[in-house]
Amino acid sequence: MYDMAKREFLGLCEKIQKFEFQLGKNFIDRENAAAYFGYLAQCLQEAARAERAWSILGEIAILSRATIDFSDTGKAVPPAIARQRGDDSQLVMELRALLRFLQEAVQEAERQANAQQFFRR
Repeated sequence: MYDMAKREFLGLCEKIQKFEFQLGKNFIDRENAAAYFGYLAQCLQEAARAERAWSILGEIAILSRATIDFSDTGKAVPPAIARQRGDDSQLVMELRALLRFLQEAVQEAERQANAQQFFRR
């Protein structure tokens, strides 16, 4: 699970790097993310923490993949995936916020396109 989550997350980071540069805004605190992945790797070695670490890594993988897929296809993502939870880590919160930002940007672009089309008639 660790390797899959890391692969998906790094793929997402690579994909959004140019976008972040253009906006002058980092959606993901990469230093924190690297430290958090290290922490999760340690937790996987401890029986008492392994299950929670596994769950968090699953969330990271799912959120990263959902964001990449949405970015590539515009296909709707179930609202529950983007919904913030009280026990989210900083990294998971950042991933959810990025997904919501992209969804809102697409919705805004669609509204603008519809308005422009309306006035061209």
